[in-house]
Amino acid sequence: MRFRWNLILLVVGLLVSGIALYLPYRNTHAQGSPEDCQALVAQTTRQLNTTCAQLGRNQACVAGGPVLVVDAGGEIEALPGEQIDLNPLHSISAGGLNVEAGEWGVLALSEGAGLPANTPEDVRMWLFGGAELIDQRSEEQRNAHPTATCYATVITENLNVRAFPATNSRILGLLRAGDTVIITGRLADATWWRIDYGDQPAWVFSGFVRTVCQIIEIPVVLRDAPALPETAWYRDPFQIAALRSEIPTQTCSTAPPPGLLLQPPSTGRSRLTLNSVIFDLQASLFVRANAQDGLLFQAIEGPITLSLPDGWSMEVPPGAQVRFPLSEDGLTATAPARGLEPLDVEELATLPLNRLPHPLEKLPRPLIEIPLEEHVFSDELIPGDDLTFFFDNRGGIVHQFQLSSNAFPVLSVFDPDLPVLRPYIALGQLNMPYWTISDQPHLFQLAAGTSRSGTYRLSTSTQDLRLCRPEGNSQSASLSGGEDHAGHFWFGHAGEVVTLTATGDISRSASSYPGWRLRIFDTFLETPTLPPIQYDLLEGYNADSVTWTVPRTGYYWIEVWTASRGTTTVTSACADQ
Repeated sequence: MRFRWNLILLVVGLLVSGIALYLPYRNTHAQGSPEDCQALVAQTTRQLNTTCAQLGRNQACVAGGPVLVVDAGGEIEALPGEQIDLNPLHSISAGGLNVEAGEWGVLALSEGAGLPANTPEDVRMWLFGGAELIDQRSEEQRNAHPTATCYATVITENLNVRAFPATNSRILGLLRAGDTVIITGRLADATWWRIDYGDQPAWVFSGFVRTVCQIIEIPVVLRDAPALPETAWYRDPFQIAALRSEIPTQTCSTAPPPGLLLQPPSTGRSRLTLNSVIFDLQASLFVRANAQDGLLFQAIEGPITLSLPDGWSMEVPPGAQVRFPLSEDGLTATAPARGLEPLDVEELATLPLNRLPHPLEKLPRPLIEIPLEEHVFSDELIPGDDLTFFFDNRGGIVHQFQLSSNAFPVLSVFDPDLPVLRPYIALGQLNMPYWTISDQPHLFQLAAGTSRSGTYRLSTSTQDLRLCRPEGNSQSASLSGGEDHAGHFWFGHAGEVVTLTATGDISRSASSYPGWRLRIFDTFLETPTLPPIQYDLLEGYNADSVTWTVPRTGYYWIEVWTASRGTTTVTSACADQ
């Protein structure tokens, strides 16, 4: 009897002790202390490399809950450690961070993204708490299967992908040794394979790829036969998707913001569409989509090219981010991106980049934005250092750069219209104008020499030569004795309707060109760092004011005949103002 009472007292004592130990922990945990948050984040991200390290194609793994999945049967909660088949799902969402409840939804996804079946790696995606992915493929795309089942591996270091089966055909791209492609056809003599290369026909020389397929299994096709239908690219779940992410309401110094982190495989071409923005995933990036940020693409590696169905596209370099306005429901980008922005590295510092399948040690250096007004940059450079500047270009704005340095930098100019970097060696100083045509962003890289540290000073200024701008435009010239005409460079976009008006000391009888008081010359811009050359008279007018439709996008020299001395002014006004 005494033993029984002793046992009861012991059990009660343990219970009381347990409650006493639990209550302080529960109270501390309920406060959501930074220590609790850090521990929760650390424990959950570890699961990405342990429990969720091995995934099959088009599978997901729950690293932390809550996670909700929706299929034809309704909504189901998936538990931590559970692996999920993505194929039947309509949506998948990771619950937001809740330190008090000890919850943070995180998902690891292994996505096929149109890769050939025998590609050794898939696209890896990590969906962080407070984000949702919605599969937006049509029923046709859900049921589509590639018509080609013959795979080939590139066995040469570099292999050109060409538009037609001929060595002088236009090059569409480059494949590397080990890349895998789908063969969709061949020439009759099997010297060239037609391959699955998205929405365009593409060919590679058969001698530089290896396949186990029998030649008789590969259909003979004409050299200009169409490529696989676009639906063949979108055969994998969530390959066309919409992302929605919450605006964080609870801060935690180590938790990544709600969103989607993506990393491509080391080989193969993968294509994805998020909120109607199309991209071939070639580098790691982070994506968010909410009412505050819009649809935000942040390039951790790069470059990566984003495009819209209407043909608009932009290349985003590493260290930059772009945002698209979203529809009211948050599922569709409604307009092109608003331009490059420097990457917010402080906000992304919490991403577990070192846990990716191909670990990244650090975020890229953010791009430095050059404002349109006059500005001066200066700082110290160490050997081997480099800085990348950018400006969101508007065609017709001439940028002037003046560089002085004792670090012997090299200034490189990258123009999206040109496929090469143009280096300019600046032995201490450089004075360079940059004439712009494209409305795409432009990049400048300032690289320090490798011999010694030093300082640099980069001053920038701009001149706006656009014919059409909201605030209107005018240019004037002062003439000295012996001159009888003067003009300026202007920039117009094709189709703009412009009214040009000349005022001031205008000649009524020019000896060389009687009756021509206003003349427009077409010009040719040879390089972005030189003013237009090769002037050709386009039109002449016997008037002081004319309405003119710009025939092509580019620069024009517009001049007036004047008195021998004095000042003339030409103003422009556009029809839509």
